[in-house]
Amino acid sequence: MEVEAKVIYDSKQGDILNQFVTFTKVFDQQRKLYPDDKRLAVQETIRICREQDVLKDYLEGEEAIAVMFTFADQEREFNRALREERIAGEASGEARGEARGEIKGAIKTYRRIGKLPTEIIGLIRADFDLNQDEAEKYVEETLGLQLA
Repeated sequence: MEVEAKVIYDSKQGDILNQFVTFTKVFDQQRKLYPDDKRLAVQETIRICREQDVLKDYLEGEEAIAVMFTFADQEREFNRALREERIAGEASGEARGEARGEIKGAIKTYRRIGKLPTEIIGLIRADFDLNQDEAEKYVEETLGLQLA
C-alpha cells in the first residue's frame, strides 16, 4: 500500500494557521525551559505570543481559561496518580506510613502549583478521607505553618 499525504506546516505569515503553528512552537520551547512548572510555561507562552501578535486577540480574552484548563488537567492527573498509589499502599503492610508520605507529598505538590493552605486542606480532605483537624495538622506540619 502506498500513501501520500500533504502536511500543512507553515502557511502565509500572519494567517490563523501560521499563528497557531507559531503558538505551538513557542509553547513547546517554554515547556522545555520550564519542565517542572507548567503554569509558568503557559504564562510565558502567552506573554511571548502577545508580544509577537500571535493569536493576540484570542489570548487576551481567553488567557484565564487556558491557564484554568492546564491546571484542571494537571490536578486531575495528580489525583488519579494519588488514588492509584493509595490503593497500592493499602495492599501492603506499610499502608499507614506510605499514606503519611503520600499526604505530605500531595501537600507539597499542591503548594508548588500555587494552591493556598486553605485550598490544600480541602483537597487533601477529599483525596485522603481526612477530617478538618487531621488535614490542618498535616498542612501545618508539612508547610511549617501555624494555622489560626
